[in-house]
Amino acid sequence: MRLSAEKLTRSAMFATLKYRLTLTNRTDSALNDVTVGVDLVSAHSGSPMENQVATPATILEPRHTLARIAPRQTVAVEGQVQLPLSAAQVIMQGRHPLLVPLMRVRVDGAGEGALVKTFVVGQGQPDGGRVQPFRLDEPPRSYAPIAQRELA
Repeated sequence: MRLSAEKLTRSAMFATLKYRLTLTNRTDSALNDVTVGVDLVSAHSGSPMENQVATPATILEPRHTLARIAPRQTVAVEGQVQLPLSAAQVIMQGRHPLLVPLMRVRVDGAGEGALVKTFVVGQGQPDGGRVQPFRLDEPPRSYAPIAQRELA
């Protein structure tokens, strides 16, 4: 699984993340009825980890369904996911409110158990290492390019 966060648009009400998710079947048999669940939450040191990082017990709304992924085949799905800013956990850095989006992904049907990953999304260059949070005290705008990093 590889995520490419393409653009984040912040309005007065929502943070909307446009993404491309690439899945590769590295097995010698086809994968059937694969579902991909995605959501967007925010990071905060005061929130329990199970509310931030996807685990096998995390249920996510299915956003993509793939009837079949052939052996060694790579497929990509694209979409967007929103986080209501009223539900976001805000991190204060001095006087500046910051948003640190976390995109959680769950893939079912790709083996014995669910494949789950969580990515931190922020300002930066794709594949450029460190990501920076989004400031909420600036006017609404779009951010591109943006970067993501998988959480261990």
